[in-house]
Amino acid sequence: MDYIISYDGPDAGMTIEQIRMMVLAHDGPVNRLERDFENVAEFLRDDPLSAQRRLLLANPPFTPPAVAIVNTIVTMTTTSRRRPAWAAILTAIARQGPIAVAEDFILQADRQLATSCESHALAWAFRGTFIRYPDVFLGDAKEVLERFMLSRMR
Repeated sequence: MDYIISYDGPDAGMTIEQIRMMVLAHDGPVNRLERDFENVAEFLRDDPLSAQRRLLLANPPFTPPAVAIVNTIVTMTTTSRRRPAWAAILTAIARQGPIAVAEDFILQADRQLATSCESHALAWAFRGTFIRYPDVFLGDAKEVLERFMLSRMR
């Protein structure tokens, strides 16, 4: 199921819990959420239930970095007047997970000089989260590079 989240007025701000449930309910590969929820691998086992259904039934909490990112998004975008951007961020979070969205946002904001001041402020807030949780930022890339570098040094 593919959907777009829309903004419906001044009181339509979402809470961290609502965003967490939206991410859990999105019909996508569960392994996309490995950094956003603890022990995602346990939901990938073979049995009659789908990984998505097991994840929904378990209803796990966000990891601390994911909570920090979602909290930043909720805090900074609910004061924004640019509601279409808010809807786009929520849609991306449902599809990719909060940590992947924050990484993409930082990388895109760095490439675009014409990005709004609000976008740069959000990118800097995400950078602050990744400074507090350095192992999370581009973790997959770091893992691949680390293996390559270690094999070269042997």
